[in-house]
Amino acid sequence: MGIQSFLQAEKGDPDWLFSPDEYFGKQFKLSEANTVELKEGKKDQVVLRHTPTEKGLVAKHLKIDLRDNSQLDLFVLNDTGAKLQQVCLYDIHLREGSTLNLGIFVKGGKFNKHIFQVELDDGANFSNFGYMNNNDSGDTEVIFKVFQKGAESLCTQLIAGEAGPNSQTVYQSMVHIDAGAEVVETGIENINIVTGPNGKCYSRPDVTSENESAKIRYGSQTAFIDESMILYLNSKGLGDTEARNLILQGFKTTVFNLIQGDDLKTEVAQMFESD
Repeated sequence: MGIQSFLQAEKGDPDWLFSPDEYFGKQFKLSEANTVELKEGKKDQVVLRHTPTEKGLVAKHLKIDLRDNSQLDLFVLNDTGAKLQQVCLYDIHLREGSTLNLGIFVKGGKFNKHIFQVELDDGANFSNFGYMNNNDSGDTEVIFKVFQKGAESLCTQLIAGEAGPNSQTVYQSMVHIDAGAEVVETGIENINIVTGPNGKCYSRPDVTSENESAKIRYGSQTAFIDESMILYLNSKGLGDTEARNLILQGFKTTVFNLIQGDDLKTEVAQMFESD
């Protein structure tokens, strides 16, 4: 995945498997390209806050290069308008012994897609968690392509999705473990909740391994806020709105509790407050 003058959506490409058909063949203009590089042995924390207002088909690219034995805690907060149509590309290289703790929090948009390509060298550690939501009658997607090329590398992911009425979220994680990547671990967990009629949460965890020593675990589940759940909480004295918010709060807490730092945790929680 390199920096391009445009990105074209092609039918049949796994990155676009669950995208609306109307985007096939369309070109997204590259509007922004940036690089984050962490020197050997360094440690840092970065919070990227995106509140774009573009209405056209826009692509953005971020390259991240972590040198040997460095550590980056990176949080991406993307709160968008209902008419936004964007694709964000993240090209990430974790060199020997480096660690990336990535929190991805994405909300809204007519079409809001984030594609991560991650390459892990020996002893590299990629830990990812996040939350995505769409209540705009649109499509919000988080896609991971992880290549565990190095021995003793670690990849763990926990992504939650929330889809409102006539909206959808998409989560795909495609992890490939090379033959020479001995004693590696991969864990993928995806949880979803549908909160309104015609809401959809698509999920596709996919791990391929050429190494028999790899430890692999993955799973996905989807729940629905339905009449029976609301009625049960009504019987406990809660109104419909209170009941709904209580269910959603319990779901969000699974991810939000992983955020280090009270200020950042509060900011993320406010970002996803019920509409």
